[in-house]
Amino acid sequence: MPIDANLVARNGRLTPKAAKNSTAFSRGGIEPLVEFTDDAADRTIRWPAAAAPPVVTRCPAAIWSTFGAVLLPIPG
Repeated sequence: MPIDANLVARNGRLTPKAAKNSTAFSRGGIEPLVEFTDDAADRTIRWPAAAAPPVVTRCPAAIWSTFGAVLLPIPG
């Protein structure tokens, strides 16, 4: 399956349209920031406080959040 890094909303999360492994980005609040699966295990990245909703600025996406100046580029 070809990889497509464009993000879509699925089940309340932002996910790539098509990816080798499962990946989901937070839509804000207290849920994990990122959940993904690599070849070895499921991984979760959390933040100790509620996160602001991200703003997707382009596709392939860069996610901007109000943690300060955090920019998470998503390669395409």
